[in-house]
Amino acid sequence: MPERPLDITSLPHAKEDSRLVLGTVSAPGLPSAAVFALNLAHDGVLAVGGPSGAGKTTALRAVAVAAGLVRVPDDEKPSVCYLDGRDGLGDLDSLPHAEGGGQRTLERTQSVAVDLERLVAERSVMLERGDGPAATFEQHRSEHPGSGLRRVVVLVDDVKAVTAMFDAQHPGRFGELFDRILTDGSRLGVHLVFSVMDRSEIGEERADMVGRWLMLGDGAIGGPRPPGRAVVGNSEVRFATAEIAPVGDADSSAGADSSADAGPVSAAEPDAEQSQGAA
Repeated sequence: MPERPLDITSLPHAKEDSRLVLGTVSAPGLPSAAVFALNLAHDGVLAVGGPSGAGKTTALRAVAVAAGLVRVPDDEKPSVCYLDGRDGLGDLDSLPHAEGGGQRTLERTQSVAVDLERLVAERSVMLERGDGPAATFEQHRSEHPGSGLRRVVVLVDDVKAVTAMFDAQHPGRFGELFDRILTDGSRLGVHLVFSVMDRSEIGEERADMVGRWLMLGDGAIGGPRPPGRAVVGNSEVRFATAEIAPVGDADSSAGADSSADAGPVSAAEPDAEQSQGAA
């Protein structure tokens, strides 16, 4: 009998904009209901790897939807910006907090990349502190409450395809933007989540800068797994699925409303320390 999909709206979502609940995790000693979350403030860059059909695009969609389900006021929820090399994320435009483009909307995709370049440059200047060390996003928000500064989650589905898409007209430009967000984005509150087939697609130097690697459907560690599942340390993560309703649909907000009474995120979720070595 086929396994029932795990609905992302059924999970308990956090009361902070830095913790995105993406699915569940199972491991010896953990409760069966333990959730898996990405901590934007501490985990750094998230890379999702695996062969075709392993669920990489599904994982990125879960990140986008989870950003809208955090239990904070709407104007404090993370914004999502996506660059789509597989044309599998287009329906994210139905989310009020997401925008982006892919190969079918190349002009808009290039415009989104320009906006990202501008955002990174502006935040770099904003966080400068004269002769002292530059501030972080967290420090700036703490020192300027009510500033309205929001986190931005950048999704890149298939780095190789997106790079080729941009290089056809502007060689090297996307690579520079990718490297800037990879190395300094977290400090600026610009958080990178991307998909590749494997580490070799971005090179070992870049791969070593990634805070968390989730390898989906990889048979090298513990044997083959169903789509949407990955190993993190000694745990297995199962990504939730995300049905995206058009803006204005009465059902589109049901998940956010129902999560308000779901209780706190399980303390048993794995943190950055547990995920080391999951490359």
